[in-house]
Amino acid sequence: MTTTASHSRNKWLVPGIIFFIALLTRLFYLIELPTNPLFDYFPNSLDHFNFDQSAQSFASGDILAQAPNNSFGPLYKYFLGTLYFLFGRNLQAIYAVQFLMGSVACVLVYFIGKEVFGIRAGIISGLILALYAPHIVYEGIILRAAFISFWGVVSLFFLFRLRRFLNTTNLIITTLVVSFFFQGRPNTLICLPPICFYLHRYIFVQLPNDLRKKNWLIFWGVLLGSFIPLLVQCYLVHGKFVLFDASGPHTFISGNLIEYSGVGFQHEIVDNYQKKQELGYSSNIQFLFGHILESPLGFLLLYVRKLFFFLNDFEPPTNISFYLYQDFSKLLPLLINHFGIISSLSLAGLVIAWKNKTFNFLLFSYLFALSTAILIFLNEARYRIPVIPLFILLSGYTLDRIISNLSRKNFY
Repeated sequence: MTTTASHSRNKWLVPGIIFFIALLTRLFYLIELPTNPLFDYFPNSLDHFNFDQSAQSFASGDILAQAPNNSFGPLYKYFLGTLYFLFGRNLQAIYAVQFLMGSVACVLVYFIGKEVFGIRAGIISGLILALYAPHIVYEGIILRAAFISFWGVVSLFFLFRLRRFLNTTNLIITTLVVSFFFQGRPNTLICLPPICFYLHRYIFVQLPNDLRKKNWLIFWGVLLGSFIPLLVQCYLVHGKFVLFDASGPHTFISGNLIEYSGVGFQHEIVDNYQKKQELGYSSNIQFLFGHILESPLGFLLLYVRKLFFFLNDFEPPTNISFYLYQDFSKLLPLLINHFGIISSLSLAGLVIAWKNKTFNFLLFSYLFALSTAILIFLNEARYRIPVIPLFILLSGYTLDRIISNLSRKNFY
């Protein structure tokens, strides 16, 4: 019994340390955050003004959580409105909850890294996310980037967990977590096909035919059924069917016109487009077919530019500027700030994983799917946040391989 208790304590020692480091770092940042003049500055032209207004509406009894601009997906509005109802409009309390969620995500990244690449890679990955400044900044603001990142990590963790603990309860919980991830921002639905393939190939494959059919029925029933409340809310608010978020068409078209620089949001591109074309997904796609045929090389170069900015250090300001938050903080400049290093290490990790045959389908399909979901829209700092934990997992694996080879004096 003593040995079992000791093993249990040791099992939670490492994740406990990672959680403590992540939470302590965020606590220090939370203490200094009110000294930042942007702490409670929500101009009505920015997204967090509308999230704030929606949350106040919901906390005051408006079940539709309406705001001046209702184009953004409602899940984060309801999450925020619930916190407003519990704590009032206390921004430090709101951010404390979001920082707690971020700290939990660091621990889950450790567990995922340990599952896929080994304990050292898991530790490195969890610590990098615990100390990664841009992610912390977005955890401490009323925007949904870190909220989506959290549900992405949780969904990945629960999907991995199904391989060892498959039963009806765990399948329902996993499906609900995946649903929350999708409802946060609908471009994450690009992860649905690889998730279905993963369930088919790695989870349900050994089951009897009847049980396999039952599990698929549970998965699709829970997933689609859990969509209904927010789809109803969107219909009542917009007067038409909206797949959670109505803000997509203008970001999609502005990121796919050849004149787009490849980074940030350029209002004039959308303004000029709207003078000639109707703004909507179907009309956008119809227009793009001809647009691409006019200059296929120009369109290819557009995506080369987008990929370049997606992988480098620059944090394109939209709604907030990471660099302003960094300037107003004594802590942030001391933390990990360079995504270019993380992306470089992660690309090396892709090659090493392929060479060492540790290529994990679920992790890599999440990485590619979420990266694609960002690239087909705009390069903005907050859009990149949900995919950062996945890049960190691969960079942790690369550093683990470097340490392992250096310890064996294998310098080549």
